[in-house]
Amino acid sequence: MTAREDPDAEGSAAALPDGAASGVIPRGVPRTDSRALSGACAPSVREQTAPSLAAFFGPLPLAVWVYDTLDSQTLFANGAAIAAIGADLPDAIVSAMAHASFTSGTEARGTVVLGESSYEFHTTTLDHWPSYQGIVVVQIDVLRSETADVLDELDVFSALPVAAMVIRGGRIFRANEAFHRLFHVENSALLGATTASLAADASVYAALGESVLRQMATQGHAYTELAARRPDGSRFWVAMTGRLADRDRPLIGSVWTATDISEDVSRRELLGALHDEHDALLNHGSFGVALTHGDRIERCNRRFAELYGSSIDELLACSTVDLDGFGGASLPEVSRRVREAVSRGEPVKIEARVRSRNAIEGRSELWVAFTGKPLVRPEDSATIVPRIVWLAEDISERKEAERALEAFQVELERRIEERTNELEQTIEKLHHEVETRRRAEQNAIHIANHDALTGLPNRTFFEDRLTHALALAGAGRQELALFFVDVDHFKHINDTLGHSFGDRLVQEVAARVRACLREHDTIARLGGDEFVVLLPSLADGTKDTSGIAERMLAAVAEPIVIEGVRFETTASIGIACFPADGEDAITLMRHADLALYQAKDQGRAGYSYFARSSADALNERVSMEQDLRHALARNELRLAYQPRIALQDGRVLGLEALLRWDHPTLGAVSPAKFVPLAEQTGLIGKLGEWALRAACHQAVAWGKSGIFNGVVAVNVSAKQLQPGLLQIVESALAESGLPPGRLELEITETVLAANEGVSELLEALAYRGVHIALDDFGTGYSNLAALQRLPISVLKIDRSLVSNIDRRQGDAIIARAMIQLAHTLEMSVIAEGVETEAQRDALRDFDCDEYQGYLFTPPLAPAKLEPLLLAHAARMAAGDS
Repeated sequence: MTAREDPDAEGSAAALPDGAASGVIPRGVPRTDSRALSGACAPSVREQTAPSLAAFFGPLPLAVWVYDTLDSQTLFANGAAIAAIGADLPDAIVSAMAHASFTSGTEARGTVVLGESSYEFHTTTLDHWPSYQGIVVVQIDVLRSETADVLDELDVFSALPVAAMVIRGGRIFRANEAFHRLFHVENSALLGATTASLAADASVYAALGESVLRQMATQGHAYTELAARRPDGSRFWVAMTGRLADRDRPLIGSVWTATDISEDVSRRELLGALHDEHDALLNHGSFGVALTHGDRIERCNRRFAELYGSSIDELLACSTVDLDGFGGASLPEVSRRVREAVSRGEPVKIEARVRSRNAIEGRSELWVAFTGKPLVRPEDSATIVPRIVWLAEDISERKEAERALEAFQVELERRIEERTNELEQTIEKLHHEVETRRRAEQNAIHIANHDALTGLPNRTFFEDRLTHALALAGAGRQELALFFVDVDHFKHINDTLGHSFGDRLVQEVAARVRACLREHDTIARLGGDEFVVLLPSLADGTKDTSGIAERMLAAVAEPIVIEGVRFETTASIGIACFPADGEDAITLMRHADLALYQAKDQGRAGYSYFARSSADALNERVSMEQDLRHALARNELRLAYQPRIALQDGRVLGLEALLRWDHPTLGAVSPAKFVPLAEQTGLIGKLGEWALRAACHQAVAWGKSGIFNGVVAVNVSAKQLQPGLLQIVESALAESGLPPGRLELEITETVLAANEGVSELLEALAYRGVHIALDDFGTGYSNLAALQRLPISVLKIDRSLVSNIDRRQGDAIIARAMIQLAHTLEMSVIAEGVETEAQRDALRDFDCDEYQGYLFTPPLAPAKLEPLLLAHAARMAAGDS
């Protein structure tokens, strides 16, 4: 391509050679007013506009101008240009550039006549650097033959084994075969491409261009590392080393070699990651770590500085002489131990008292264990000052325990000495040995027949008494009565207040019941909180027994003070009489036990006589238990689902799965009847697992059909909270394909007093993404501290607190407080048993999250629930809430 002649120009431009690089004026024809150009070329403007170009082209012996085609002004002229022609680019060259038609990105050459002289000019654009768009460099007196000679000399690089290329005018002028192999392209495929096309990131490439230009200006050569890109999009790192072909004539081009350094970069990144890990381990451990050299601290972590109540910088600024422990007054002793340890190749161990510069957690003095490892071989210990790595551990608590142990040992030795003196005195009184043995034998007999906690007769002793009393009563045609006495809610008391409290309570109840009996009556402890009382020789059975039972109940109900705690409890009593309720010991005790269960069913804190209906109920219970054992195999169990509705927008957010039993003869059996039976008989595990798996499969099926994609909640009995539950849940989720986030397990308030094993189980379930909900909140003993300890995300307010929420101010206050408490603990709240719009509106005003109840629908089988869900979803989509 050649430059067109301009008959109106001040000078004439010779035709450019074909194939010459162009792109000088890529954005249109610039202005050619030389006075305007000269006026725009003030030195201060030039220095501010292109300082890097001025530094690069300024020292050259040939005339060079830097010209801005966007603003049509000369930005810079070096000394040779000013001396030869002037500070402004000659209008003849500007005119030649303006009327030339160039291919963007290459160079241009031509000849202009200025006065009586003609000049060869050579131009190149810097458009390949984003910072220099529109900038053109013009150089005169560059002979084409000389340029060709210099580049011809560069042909030797084609045989180099390393990747090499020639860059001219921001484009690749030549590249050897190794360079093509490095970039995975065919020979000559890179020629004419911009150097920017080699980079993987344009912004990073632009910054590198500035750096390379500065290096070339000051050194004549440059080095950089670049994230490069191959045609297939793959990225790799290369080290680029470049040098000007001719430093006096930079427009000829530069020669670059490229080396693949991807592995080196990966290693550096790995080293950086290892350094970060090392820093994290060093500064997040519980041990203090320091590196000393002589009396200098070279490095230490944050924990080491905390032991001294200082910052890391403060410690590094001082010497070990200034520090307690392994410095200060103890430094000579520490130094001696270090020398000995180095000579033996062993670590140094020191325990010392450290005085904190600033009190740590209220403590101004600590005991610290220092363990030092010298970083020097024993044979070099005499000639090398060792570096030592120190580990420092706060052992203040251990020291306090040791002091307490020493005091205990002193006290123990004193007591042993006293006991020894007592034994010596006992030995001197051998005549008391026979009496002592006799008492021991009596005590053994007493222990064999009495309860250790209360001192009452045990079951074995009592059964002998009962058998003897029945024989006498039968012979004399007398009546006798058997009482079964049981403390109400004792297990809950024991679990919440502790076994020590429970033992004291059992002792107090035993004493009070015994005080209500006649001299010839017998009371025994069967175990736990259960007592049995034998009343022989009754003149009027019903009158006598009722009076004694009422006295017992009144005595137990009196307030009890245990361990400084004022406490009130009640008891329940079951009564069976001879001969009406049984003529042998086994029958009579079984019937008294049934009467006790009847008393508890009637509300506790009372007594009940054995009734034949109790026996019938027992038989019914046994029969139902047998049927329940076969219910799974006979496919009699099913799940009903009740939706949970968002109070703010009416959307169905979840479904609670409820277990139902369709008995073949009894019909639908109430869960309140068969679930407690399942818990008592151990069947709840199998029933609960079946319900869990069935609910997961149903939820997945609904999700695939687009009917429901929310959370499905499954009730979990406290009896199911065993280690195996985690495996059951994981198996159900994996088998059904249900995401853990769509499963919610509902537990009751009894779990708030759970042991550590139950807490760990719930934590493991929550860690896997399963939601934990607390059901029937507000109906029992709520350990509020456990709400934070356990991973509970949902609280369900019991229906008993919801039923009068719109009519009874007290219930409304309690409900609002529960909701606020749950939200403070970052839990969502669901209200159960909502049956009226007034209840729903009150809950919405209290900022409750969801509700469920008959207001929306009772629990329904899947076939009946599906059309309801679809219809509700359609109404929501239509904007009808």
